[in-house]
Amino acid sequence: MSYAGPTWERAMHVQEVLLKALSGEIHWFQAADILGMHPRSLRRWRERYEQFGYHGLIDKRYQRPSKRRVPIAAVEQDFEFTVASLKARATWPRERATSPRT
Repeated sequence: MSYAGPTWERAMHVQEVLLKALSGEIHWFQAADILGMHPRSLRRWRERYEQFGYHGLIDKRYQRPSKRRVPIAAVEQDFEFTVASLKARATWPRERATSPRT
């Protein structure tokens, strides 16, 4: 499975900021602020970057499917039920109005 485009863009942005911090252009606290993370988290990202390179900056959570993902069969069944109930609701007043009164 391949990663989505925004994942790569985020990795490029993190790499750019990390390289600036590593070269001394900006302080680590500024880098953490730019990326919107805690300085400790940035140190962990730096360690992953030093160990794995560019691919260490990819957030691995987005490759795995969610544990809460609903099976497609359940979604289709729910959709069919919803459509049937909406059709029943839409025809109910007309059928009632055309029935003879007793």
